[in-house]
Amino acid sequence: MIAVGLALAAAGCSAATAGRGTAAAKTVPQARLTISPVSGLRDVKPGAGVLVRADNGQIKRVVVTAAGDPVAGELSGGGTIWRSRSPLTPSRSYTVVATAVGAGGRKITATSSFRTLTPHKTFHATVLE
Repeated sequence: MIAVGLALAAAGCSAATAGRGTAAAKTVPQARLTISPVSGLRDVKPGAGVLVRADNGQIKRVVVTAAGDPVAGELSGGGTIWRSRSPLTPSRSYTVVATAVGAGGRKITATSSFRTLTPHKTFHATVLE
């Protein structure tokens, strides 16, 4: 016991505080939003859709628009994942604004702007009955 007391004294600790301090120093992980496609991408495949993921938080709102038209989506994964419901439209610019709330009610917002690919060739079909 004397050796432990001497070691603690040499380290500037007392027996009463030894082993403490780590619980008080714990920090709550900060919420983070990830949006795919990332901002600035061009020629995004329309079939890829939009994915928003929250780490250490809950997604509260996602707004995706293209030329003012909203893109529908669904929240899943206990409020941590949002996916667009249908493929995106080719040759369009999209904006994503996502909001999440982390521990302690701290709100975060992330944005992404990208453009879907423009096909080199297209065709139109007409069905006659």
